[in-house]
Amino acid sequence: MSRHAEEPEMLWVMGPVLAVILIILIVIAILLFKSTAIIMGNEDIQSQKRTCPAKDEHMAGVKDSLLAHSSDPVEMRRLNYQTQGSSALSCPKTPRMREHPSIPISDLADYIERLKANDGLRFSQEYESIDPGQQFTWEHSNLEVNKPKNRYANVIAYDHSRVILTPVDGVSGSDYINANYIDGYRKQNAYIATQGPLPETLSDFWRMVWEQRTCTIIMMTRLEEKSRVKCDQYWPSRGTETYGMIQVTMLDTVELATYSVRTFTLYKNGSSEKREVRQFQFMAWPDHGVPEYPTPTLSFLRRVKACNPPDAGPMVVHCSAGVGRTGCFIVIEAMLERMKHEKSVDIYGHVTCMRSQRNYMVQTEDQYIFIHEALLEAATCGNTEVPARNLYAHIQKLTQVSAGESVTAMELEFKKLANSKAHTSRFISANLPCNKFKNRLVNIMPFESTRVCLQPIRGVEGSDYINASFIDGYRQQKAYMATQGPLSETTEDFWRMLWEHNSTIVVMLTKLREMGRVTHHYYISYVILCHLVCKSITFNLLK
Repeated sequence: MSRHAEEPEMLWVMGPVLAVILIILIVIAILLFKSTAIIMGNEDIQSQKRTCPAKDEHMAGVKDSLLAHSSDPVEMRRLNYQTQGSSALSCPKTPRMREHPSIPISDLADYIERLKANDGLRFSQEYESIDPGQQFTWEHSNLEVNKPKNRYANVIAYDHSRVILTPVDGVSGSDYINANYIDGYRKQNAYIATQGPLPETLSDFWRMVWEQRTCTIIMMTRLEEKSRVKCDQYWPSRGTETYGMIQVTMLDTVELATYSVRTFTLYKNGSSEKREVRQFQFMAWPDHGVPEYPTPTLSFLRRVKACNPPDAGPMVVHCSAGVGRTGCFIVIEAMLERMKHEKSVDIYGHVTCMRSQRNYMVQTEDQYIFIHEALLEAATCGNTEVPARNLYAHIQKLTQVSAGESVTAMELEFKKLANSKAHTSRFISANLPCNKFKNRLVNIMPFESTRVCLQPIRGVEGSDYINASFIDGYRQQKAYMATQGPLSETTEDFWRMLWEHNSTIVVMLTKLREMGRVTHHYYISYVILCHLVCKSITFNLLK
């Protein structure tokens, strides 16, 4: 074969070989490039880890910090929300919990003011963002045998947190009561939230109290409000009554201005054990809305706390449905305990936690606001109740100049009272044009909610108004009427007020003139016996 014939044959052989070699080189180059990129990427990741902690490390840090409070069920719930992942589908509540952290007590006043701005817009937004917690089952509440035991059809007991009674042999549904365990501060199942007992559930209620070893019952409602039954009486007015297997004996009743304390002994048939149980009934919650101010509520809470034994079972708390006022009591009580240990509150988190245990807890926005105001007052004013035996030492302490201050503790305490401002909306009648001239001082007027109302005179605008307020005593509501010194224009109204409210004693604490100023209109004659005729009313003044 000639040389020229061999060259084409060599080209046909070498061409494919070179092509294969080229492809191999390209593949090697790609692999080398990817390997380099991976190495560089790993170096970048290591660099990021050194300069900016990754999300997992951040979550680990969150977890470590929260484990310090691992005994608090609310903090554990917050921990679970923050470590379940960022997916809205996998954990829809995570952003809400993250956006509402606990609030330091020192920031609470400013925080509340921000929420109240723009007619309370942010308060509304925050309350509405709280998870309703209605994704849980309530199969036992829906059983036909149990439905009559629910006071309200929409207020049920979640299956996972319901209080389970010891079943009674042969009685279907005997383990059911409309009640749920509720966590407190650093204490699981610190409370039992339940509805006001029905005639059908009186024995179940006392059975629960016995089985749970409860020593304290909190009742946040009257038996009737606005002519509607809110709760059936489940205790004896006197003597002993038997509810199923439990005998309840009334030992003592103490009635104070805003609440009553009843003491019972419980005895279970077939048992030699007797137990003492106290019931605290708060009666200063209005038919609608919330209390005008939180002081009576805080005083009530402190009394309950002081009387509940530390080794007792869960406190049983109820109103009518066991969700609104009951929720308020539990949150305030738990947050007062938290304030002692952590100097912060977590109202949002605690309400969220409660709603995962019982539906509708803290039922209205007004109740949510009231919780904040109650805790603010507690943080600002503290507990000023002093045992009588310690009064002298307490006064001595108040008259000393406080550390780091230039005034006494007494002056600081009074300054806190003076800083309490009331919104003009609380003085509606006092600010009406027809009533303004009846106020001796423009800055001292009666609140609408506590003002003394006179019987209206037909055709006379403002005839029901006098500058006077009802004041509670220790044991009696509206024990006093505090009023200004009568003006010449209001003398008749003053005497009308005494007549209409059956007042028999007037205490006058000033002279007619002091420091050159008239303090009272001359509304009585200083004679041994005189007659003052005011319309159809005759008053006799006796020496």
